[in-house]
Order: sequence, then structure tokens, then C-alpha cells
Amino acid sequence: MYIADSHIHTLFSGDCQEKLENIFKYAIENKIQEITLTDHIDPDFPSGSSEFYFDIGEYLSLLMDFRKKLEGQLKINLGVEFGLQPHLIKDFNEISKLKELDFIIGSTHCAGGKNPVEDDFFIGLTKDEAHDLYFKETLKNVRIFRDISVYGHLDFIKRYGRNVHKDFNTIDYKMHWDTIEQILKTLISNGSGLEINTSAYRYGTTEPYPNDIILKKYKELGGEIITLGSDSHIAAHLAKDFDKAYQLLKDCGFNYYSVFHNRKPEFIKLDL
Repeated sequence: MYIADSHIHTLFSGDCQEKLENIFKYAIENKIQEITLTDHIDPDFPSGSSEFYFDIGEYLSLLMDFRKKLEGQLKINLGVEFGLQPHLIKDFNEISKLKELDFIIGSTHCAGGKNPVEDDFFIGLTKDEAHDLYFKETLKNVRIFRDISVYGHLDFIKRYGRNVHKDFNTIDYKMHWDTIEQILKTLISNGSGLEINTSAYRYGTTEPYPNDIILKKYKELGGEIITLGSDSHIAAHLAKDFDKAYQLLKDCGFNYYSVFHNRKPEFIKLDL
């Protein structure tokens, strides 16, 4: 199987200390043919911190140098993960116009100005109300940010709220289904794809973000663009649990997954 990991963080992300050299070394030694670096750009993050913003020019220049140096050993693609908030469309457009970028993940890391990692996001809301807020904000985002390559970790909200709700890690998909379906239809209409994020397995779940229910609906609606991302923050997590993701894709009716070059998807056959 050709292995391409399209969601990788490095020391350019405020929540990651992994050196670029370690990532490239691990990828080469473990026969990962292609990687896409996607460090965080989250302007106006609720904490007020600037930790999720970096010098994009320095980032792209450094990655292009490594790309040349490792040509023939490892294919390196240049990407970012942009934290979507409706008022940030101008910031996004500045990033989106950069010709060097191969790939942009759009992710909802906060909703209503709050970060779901923090208990404050859930306090005063039932679990279903909090999930409704997240999915509706996501729908608003994908309608505004039409040029993202893929949407990242769609139902990851089930990872949060453990200190407020006992059943924090379950989503009533039926309750939120109309919104989820509109998200998928909007992505397809925009020509954007969906990410399978395997980090969920590392947090003890039996399914990635998103789950098979969403993936099957995406396929049924005509969605074809699926990237695979480990969301790794250390080198050892590159392409981790991709074997599970490959099988899940096949089970959901997909014969290919995607990788982006120059902001356009290319399709890789699932040889299982």
C-alpha cells in the first residue's frame, strides 16, 4: 500500500515540539512514501494566545529546502491546518492565495468564541446543546470557507467535555443529522473533501473522526475526496492506525483515498 499521511504537526505548531528532521527520518525509515506538513494557523484563538500562529514565509521556505534535499527519498507536501471562525475569512484568503501551498485543512477548533477543550464550552449547556453548537458552527464555516481542501476531524467534539458530562464521548447522530448532512453536501458542492483522522484511535475510541455513519453518507451523496491524517504531534505517530482506516474506507464503499498536490486532489488506489 502506498502510504501518504496528510495531517502532521511540527514544532511550528504551538502544541508540538517535534523537530522536522525527526519526522523526515521516521517517515523514510518506516517506508512512508509521502507526507504533508499541516501546522496550526488559528488566528484569534479563544485563549488569546498567539501560539497557533507562525511565520508562514519562514515555514514554507524551510519546507521547500527540505523537499529539495530529500527528493527521491520522501515526497514532502506543504500544507496548513487553518482554524475556521466566520470572522476570519480575510485572514484565510491571505493564506489561501499562497501558491506554494499544496493543501489546506479547515477545522473548527472553537465555536461561539469558546474552545471545546475547556470545560467552559460545555458548562451551562446540555451535551446535545454543546454538540449542536459545534455542528452548526461547522456548517456556517464550510459555507463561508469554500476553498479549503478538506474539512478536518468532523465529529471530534465527542473527545471533549469529560469533566461536565458523564457520556461526553457519545453523539446523538440522529439529533444532529440534518446539520451533518448539510455539512457534507456543502463540502461536495464546494469541491472540498473530508479527512479521516486516525488520532481518535490513540484516544481510546474504536472509530476515527468521522465515523462510518458519516463516511457512508458522504459516499452516498457523491463525495469522493478522502484524505488520511494521523494528526501526529510526535514522529512515532506518523501513519499510525492507517491499516484500520484503509479497511474502513473499503467497508464504506471507497476504492481510493486522496492526497493533494498544488491544491488539487490525486487519487490513490486502496490495494488491500
